[in-house]
Amino acid sequence: MRHLIPEIVKNKRVLMRVDFNVDIDETGKIIDDFRIQRTLPTIKFLQENGAKKIVLISHLGQPEKEDFWTEKFSLKPVAEYLETLLKQKVYFIQDFIKQREDIENTEEGSIILLENIHFYPEENKNDKNFAQQLS
Repeated sequence: MRHLIPEIVKNKRVLMRVDFNVDIDETGKIIDDFRIQRTLPTIKFLQENGAKKIVLISHLGQPEKEDFWTEKFSLKPVAEYLETLLKQKVYFIQDFIKQREDIENTEEGSIILLENIHFYPEENKNDKNFAQQLS
């Protein structure tokens, strides 16, 4: 089965759930990048095997309703950090529902990180329509 995986991802958009729930200080600096480092081999594998686009989904913390869309829980610093690790542009999409076209317009081979999935109340409700929008 393992030998089939490269063919399965070739020319496909891959939606990858990652654990970027990392500690970030007040200045936006990543304190511990262990979880980010652990995703790099898979991202590189997908790139090397011709994935058309790699869309990364994660959460950061447990924002309460009043914390939605605040910098404190934003994955933007993670996108910037990941960009330095990969030495490649990482497109950060703040609102994948409103910015669907921005995702479509990125070039082949792009890496895209969506904003904190916990900013969407539907995520915690296991909303099937929301899951369909993600896919």
